[in-house]
Amino acid sequence: MTSVPSSPTIRLQYIGPVFFGSLFNCALLGNVNRPIIFYIRFPEERTPIKTFVYFLYILDLVQTVESTHYSYYILVYGWGDMSVQYA
Repeated sequence: MTSVPSSPTIRLQYIGPVFFGSLFNCALLGNVNRPIIFYIRFPEERTPIKTFVYFLYILDLVQTVESTHYSYYILVYGWGDMSVQYA
């Protein structure tokens, strides 16, 4: 069983990376939207390439949803509960 730190300073060391990592992830998802728009506007592209781009987009979308859910769980539901990040 891990020991739960009682200092608020230690708790703040975990909040920053979760928050900024989630923001950075959402910003990168916005950059991935550009190739999707490109492949929608130019439908004559080869099918394997389009399939690969769509597959990567779906993977990034799922990863962004999971990251956002995790950060919401840590930062909103777990606010003030020192043991929530160790669950």
